[in-house]
Amino acid sequence: MAASQPHIEHFLILRDEHLDIMDSFLTNGARAIPVTIVIDKESNEVLGHWGPRPEVLQHQVMDAKAATLVATTEEDRKAIAEQAKIDAQKWYARDKTLSTQKEVLEMLETLVKH
Repeated sequence: MAASQPHIEHFLILRDEHLDIMDSFLTNGARAIPVTIVIDKESNEVLGHWGPRPEVLQHQVMDAKAATLVATTEEDRKAIAEQAKIDAQKWYARDKTLSTQKEVLEMLETLVKH
């Protein structure tokens, strides 16, 4: 997306080499990746961010995590976590990045309007 827009510069930072930045964008208290952060080049002000996954899938992941917390055995917790991974992989395969693209574009469009 950034490559198609000449006024957008895109660069990657590695989470574990920039903990000070990543700690400003925790997901439920964790350093989740990927995270997209939009920063104004002139002021260095954070204009917005997205991540680590599309909202629909994020809800599924959080529901699975909540289910592991109430599971009564370690075996059940592992089974729930494993099924959640499989379900997320299947979701991504069906979605083909469309939800990610839509959410990031919506964020950028909102920023452009302001």
